Amino acid sequence: MAAAPPTEARDRVRRLPGLRQTASWQAAYNTACLYAALISERRASATTATTATTVTTVTSVTSAAWETSPSAQERDWEDRVVLSLERVAANPHAEMRRPFDVIASDPDFGAFRAAPTEFHAFAQFLSDQRRKDYPTQTAPDPEPALGAERPI
Repeated sequence: MAAAPPTEARDRVRRLPGLRQTASWQAAYNTACLYAALISERRASATTATTATTVTTVTSVTSAAWETSPSAQERDWEDRVVLSLERVAANPHAEMRRPFDVIASDPDFGAFRAAPTEFHAFAQFLSDQRRKDYPTQTAPDPEPALGAERPI
């Protein structure tokens, strides 16, 4: 017996005349990356503007950017990122074996990972997704440190 189609229109497979059927998980992931990039750009430009009189390295600019509280618009964008990533993780047609591994290592979400205390919704989503993908163990680091030996 076939599974019932999703009730949300945005989650259903689109059937366009003359085109392949398109599942929307790719669009949802791209949407999440777009909003994450907007937040990163806004925070980087805000920090650059406040530190324009001093010469700083990229690392100090980046770390200073995450010390500010997210604006209402950034909170809204964070909610859109989380909603889109939830759609990706829940889609059975998504080509991700373990969505946590992809999301945790994607540089587009670096702003969220850099400030987990500021972006609670994303941190909670990532924590929940880790538990779903690795129910009996803790997740491995997305990228091992250089020179670190891997267990055999």
